[in-house]
Amino acid sequence: MRFTEGGHYWVRVFNDLPDQNTTMHWHGFTQFLSPFSDGTPQVSGWPIPPGHFYDYEFQLQDGFYGTYW
Repeated sequence: MRFTEGGHYWVRVFNDLPDQNTTMHWHGFTQFLSPFSDGTPQVSGWPIPPGHFYDYEFQLQDGFYGTYW
């Protein structure tokens, strides 16, 4: 995925695992403006149940550029 610093984004993550919850943690992205999209289960949001999805929303602050994993 490619994003532009300062941009506002939504990423829909589907959980196609048949019997496990899941989340998406955005390593390296600071979530100062969107703390509920950090992806840490039971800390900053709920895990995604099997067969469901979650729309992660985040604002990339100016100065946060580069490659993230």
